[in-house]
Amino acid sequence: MTKTEKILIGLLTGSIVLNLLLYMNLSNSLQEQIQMNSNNTHSQINSLSGEFNDIRNQIQEINNEDQWITSEEFTPDVENSTPEQLQFDMEWSFSELEEDSEVTLLYREEGSGDWIEAPAEQLQGLNFRAQLKLSPEKDYEYQIYSEGETIKSGEAQRITKHNNRRSDLILSGGETTQSNGQLQSLHKDIEEHGEVVFPFHEIENMFATIHYQDGSKEEIDVVKVGDSEMEHETEFYKENNIRVWSLFIDSFDGEVDSIILNVEYADGKVKDAEIYPEETEFIVKFMK
Repeated sequence: MTKTEKILIGLLTGSIVLNLLLYMNLSNSLQEQIQMNSNNTHSQINSLSGEFNDIRNQIQEINNEDQWITSEEFTPDVENSTPEQLQFDMEWSFSELEEDSEVTLLYREEGSGDWIEAPAEQLQGLNFRAQLKLSPEKDYEYQIYSEGETIKSGEAQRITKHNNRRSDLILSGGETTQSNGQLQSLHKDIEEHGEVVFPFHEIENMFATIHYQDGSKEEIDVVKVGDSEMEHETEFYKENNIRVWSLFIDSFDGEVDSIILNVEYADGKVKDAEIYPEETEFIVKFMK
């Protein structure tokens, strides 16, 4: 190798090394810039998030200032309730109240012109409580009223039935077999959903009535499924407060016209719904 070639190779090698060093420095600078931009972006996002929360809190405070009644809660009085009369304790809080005002809870059946007065008991500060006595078959509305030097009242509102309803019933599965258009066997699962607050709204018995085309009838018990029979589904059903009932009919004594599900409750009420040939998934609408 000549001296000239050695010089050229040295220059080329030096150029490559220099370019690599410049590239590495540029890459580090770019990474630092990217990291700096990322930090700035996160900082701006956090700042905007904080400002948004401040604005939301301010709006909430303004809304609370505009609300005379800031909180309400209904609690069922299970011990003193009966199938004919459900009792609830209602507690609420005022944002402000004129000194020495007399506070009353008014409630009435929807459509009625006459209010029922329930005197309010002051618990502490601006917190009050009153008792309502309701018929389970009727819808009600209520209004909170105070009288001092001035008279003030809240808006009339509907009393929801979420605390005094019976459980929802849903056809969740099963199968049927037919031959020549005639029903041969039937299996249906009925899921009972939701917590039942009052013991007298519990289901005591469930059975199916088979109506044959010749006019005869047959009753078959619907069996409540125990936890041990539900195996791996037990935890899911427990967590979601679901009870399961099963109807098994292996054979029929004739040509089936219809099958009616009958549900008997602890308060003596009996509800029924057609489950064959009706194929609707939800039967709760029939049970209310």
